[in-house]
Amino acid sequence: MIHSPRSIAVFLWLLPFLAWPGFGRGEETIFSGAEGSFLAQINAQTPPGRAASLRLTEEGRQLLENGEYEKALSKLEKAIAIDSRNRYAYYYLGEAHYLLTEHQQSLNFLEIAETLFAEEPAWLAQVFALEGKNYEALRFFGRADLSYARALKLDPKNRIALQGLITMHKEPVTPSP
Repeated sequence: MIHSPRSIAVFLWLLPFLAWPGFGRGEETIFSGAEGSFLAQINAQTPPGRAASLRLTEEGRQLLENGEYEKALSKLEKAIAIDSRNRYAYYYLGEAHYLLTEHQQSLNFLEIAETLFAEEPAWLAQVFALEGKNYEALRFFGRADLSYARALKLDPKNRIALQGLITMHKEPVTPSP
């Protein structure tokens, strides 16, 4: 078995994270944010358009969780039509397009989300991790590696980025002679 020094270094860096319960089992595919629901952000002072946009975003997020990607797209597009600054809707549009294997479209929405989440490191880490997944699917491995690294710089325990790096740095096992 032959491994490059880089893949060995990545493996050693990731080793402590591999012992987490549930790691690598796909338990975290959609990021729900600190509140768990966008409805918690709505109060008496929330402008009506913003409230409607957040409600649609929550509906879209739930549809994504249920595997109804096309329906989710419709809700999320409406959310942005109502409030073009709704960063959560842009993130979930990126997620929906990723799940529909529309990777370039996903990256387009994530680019917007990236600028809107500039002051929210946890969400920004999720944006970078999903960008990494898109780049990996497009076979742009250098860009994927960079996106995963950016996610981990903001959130060293980001499971999506960690799993992506592990997957990308697996080398085929070659039998020893």
